[in-house]
Amino acid sequence: MAHSIQLQHVDGSFVAKPYTPNIGATLYGLDLSQSLSDLGQSELKAALARYEVIFFRDQVLTPAQQAAFTRSFGQVNEVKAFFPRVESQPEIGIVESTPKRPAANNNGHSDITWQGPTHR
Repeated sequence: MAHSIQLQHVDGSFVAKPYTPNIGATLYGLDLSQSLSDLGQSELKAALARYEVIFFRDQVLTPAQQAAFTRSFGQVNEVKAFFPRVESQPEIGIVESTPKRPAANNNGHSDITWQGPTHR
């Protein structure tokens, strides 16, 4: 049986509830529209390392907040292929299915994770 764990950090606390017995967790108690402390970022990375996939429910983020949160994990690259981009945040590609492209979000590696890390 999967059990929740409580992780404490300076900004409060969050709960990691395992999604399956083997991989993944849903994190509760975080407002991703707010900046995390260094300790909070460290614990978030520890949760990702432990569960390998993490989910955040019911978050409302502007494109700028989404890009800022993503930078907690490292450099964010501008999207250069596949999908249209958010004009104000070229790092964000719009991956969605529409009536004209009903299966667009089923494209493999639509998030460019197949590319190696870039170093500047």
